[in-house]
Amino acid sequence: HFAVFCPFILVHLVTSLRCPSSCGHCPAFSAGRAPDFNIALELMPAPAMKIVAPRSHFCQLLSSGRSISAADLQDHRLWDAALREGVDQLLWFAMGREGAVEQGQLAAYRENLRRQTARFLRWRHACGQALAALNAAQVPVICMRGLAVSEPLYGKRAAARPQSDIDLLLEEQHMQDAKQALWDIGFRPHETYRNIYFRGDIVLDLHHEPLGIERIQAWQYLTPLRATDFFSHAENGKLADEQALLVSPRVNLPYLCF
Repeated sequence: HFAVFCPFILVHLVTSLRCPSSCGHCPAFSAGRAPDFNIALELMPAPAMKIVAPRSHFCQLLSSGRSISAADLQDHRLWDAALREGVDQLLWFAMGREGAVEQGQLAAYRENLRRQTARFLRWRHACGQALAALNAAQVPVICMRGLAVSEPLYGKRAAARPQSDIDLLLEEQHMQDAKQALWDIGFRPHETYRNIYFRGDIVLDLHHEPLGIERIQAWQYLTPLRATDFFSHAENGKLADEQALLVSPRVNLPYLCF
């Protein structure tokens, strides 16, 4: 549930900056108790509340062990938010553990999970091929989000974390060598976006700065983290059965909040 709670860490940090130090939220958070999100919700405009309110609810369902009620099953806002955040499968797991799922629903859930697992395995294989090709070309590379989160943190349920592309961080001077290595294993560049490569439905997104700062420079103000921080806090490890640089949680956790 690591990736699920990151937005809440960010919300808490924002509310901490805007609240007096005597409000008590920071000590509660640091002591391991669940923070009170009411102040955060009050500060947000109505469109944001439509997202955060159900998000806080499924966050509580995943973390507290509370029973999932019949009202939860019928709460379209809750499920829309869970699907948008990519935690719908985790909610299904929670429901399955508590026996709250009817047999018809359970069959549909299992079929959806099989499809998602098959897709996950194909993408994992493609990520491993890309890492192997880049390693052979002596291009240092960091896989960001996606598999770098699901494989070490979700364990047997890694397929429950969806992804729409494979984000790869590399130093700018290695970009051309990286593109050649990916071309050699069948990836082709997007017509418009020169750092996005396709092979079938597999999408590789090449970055030389986190958050796509090299494309939208205003995003540099969202975080002080830069590529040098990732490479200086990375260690050799394995990802998708290939050698890979794995980033320390000291950098990865703040990054995942944005």
